Amino acid sequence: MAKKKDTKFEEFRKKYGPVFGYEEFLKSHPKGKGDIQELIGAFIEEMKKEGAKEEDLSNLLPELQNRYMNGEREFFIQPVIKHYKESLEGLAQYANDNLEGIIDSSDESILRRRVLPYVAKKFRTDNEKYKGLENLLAEIEELEELMEKLQDQRTHREVVEKLRKEKEDYYRSAYADNEFVQRIFMSLMDDKILIGKKQKELKEKHDKLNELSDKDLKGYIKSVGLKKEDIFEMYIPVLKEAYSKKPSEPQYAQAA
Repeated sequence: MAKKKDTKFEEFRKKYGPVFGYEEFLKSHPKGKGDIQELIGAFIEEMKKEGAKEEDLSNLLPELQNRYMNGEREFFIQPVIKHYKESLEGLAQYANDNLEGIIDSSDESILRRRVLPYVAKKFRTDNEKYKGLENLLAEIEELEELMEKLQDQRTHREVVEKLRKEKEDYYRSAYADNEFVQRIFMSLMDDKILIGKKQKELKEKHDKLNELSDKDLKGYIKSVGLKKEDIFEMYIPVLKEAYSKKPSEPQYAQAA
């Protein structure tokens, strides 16, 4: 059976792997600090990628050890930094060339959990077809922010007072010619019920969003004119989280 071809998203994910590995190595060896075996091993492996012969590199071990002992640690990470930058540039170019393909092949959880909130917060679509979806996302974001403030003791009371005022203003407007009805309705207001209605409203809007197909969501996302920088901001945190759950730092040979 022929091997299934990777999707654009899967290719993007795999291209991020080396970038993550280099970042983790450089983070754990700032300015070349660290164990001699790890640093010389890294130097040798990365120099091999430049075409250096293993025999020639092995013959340099005494000189490399001297460099380390003399405190010239940053020397060892020069090829690591070079290949990190090249990998990052390659990832950015791939994102630029395959932007729509990455979105089209993204799974639903990433689209809904990461991409949609980012797009809704940063962009406005010019396509009338997606205006309703855009408005729905804005309403969800507003309600979610309200719920966060309600859960924070520092802002809870302020938000409740705002909800009460909105309801009072509604009664005053709806029954402007009948103060008796206004007073009766206002006396029946209950903070917990007001909050519960907002929670119900948020759930209903999420249910409405969940009814939309991936095709609609992807169409909306692609309608806002994303750039490669946006792909990085949307996807890299998700990929970093996934790679962080397994060892991805380059495992260099113990060469010294």
